[in-house]
Formats: sequence, structure tokens, C-alpha cells
Amino acid sequence: VVGVADLGRSFYYREAVTNATRQAVRVAVQSSQEATGDYYCTNTSGTVTVNLPDATTSDKVATIANTAAIETSSDGAASGAVLANSANPTRITVTWHCANGLAITNLTATSMDPTNAGSDAIKVQIDYSFQIITPFVGRFTGGQTVHVRSTVIGRAEYP
Repeated sequence: VVGVADLGRSFYYREAVTNATRQAVRVAVQSSQEATGDYYCTNTSGTVTVNLPDATTSDKVATIANTAAIETSSDGAASGAVLANSANPTRITVTWHCANGLAITNLTATSMDPTNAGSDAIKVQIDYSFQIITPFVGRFTGGQTVHVRSTVIGRAEYP
């Protein structure tokens, strides 16, 4: 019975991670995030990884991370996200494709393939550490912790 509960919990968290990733991409591709993409293309080659939710409100990617957290929140606050785990933080990685220190836009894209570094795509990945409560099930998964990951790529709406 507890193994069935673990299966149900794992499905719930998989859906939460997938929905949070989709929501993060929805925010990241908006033209209001172009300056954020430009900042990270200049300073980190386009990739940034933070915890979900992002408590560092001064961080430029906090809007994306906290919106993803709110997607899984029962109380409407990023801190109430079911993916918030202080012991083993959920990681969100946002990657912009860059050229000349700026995020690639619709006008500067040289490829339509979102996996190509010359496209105007933005990739978001969320990695959640799911804790299995059944030792029996843990034997089949290689341990009591299973990583639930979701990756979504979206096209930038930057002009």
C-alpha cells in the first residue's frame, strides 16, 4: 500500500515539476525578460542556476524562478511551493542562446531549430529531489532519492 502511495506521490511531483517548468518558460520568453537574458549572456554565457523559490529578490532571474514556484503553491506564495525543499533544494536552470554578449532575438536568430545555439530559444530545466518513503521501492530505484527533471524549450518573443 505504501508503495502505491509512493507511485502516486511520484506522479504528483512529476506533474508539479513539468507545470513549473512550462510556467518558467512562459515568463522567460516574454519581451520583458530580454534585459535579463542580455545580463546573463554578458555575465554567465547565458546560463544561470538558482534554487526554487529564489529568495534572492535582487537576482534578475528571481521573477522566473518565483513564478515557477507559485505554479506549485497552494497558498499563492513562492515560499509555499510544494517543490520548495530547504534540505535538498530544487534547482532551476535557465539558458538563453547568446551572440555577442546579448540574448538572441527574433531579428538576430540564424536558425529556426530551438536546439541550435543560433536560434532565439530559451531552455528551462527544473530538477527536484523526490524522497521515496518505501525502502522496498528504493531498492528498485537505486536509493531513496529520485531526481524528477523536466526540460522545456521556448522561442523568445523578443523583437
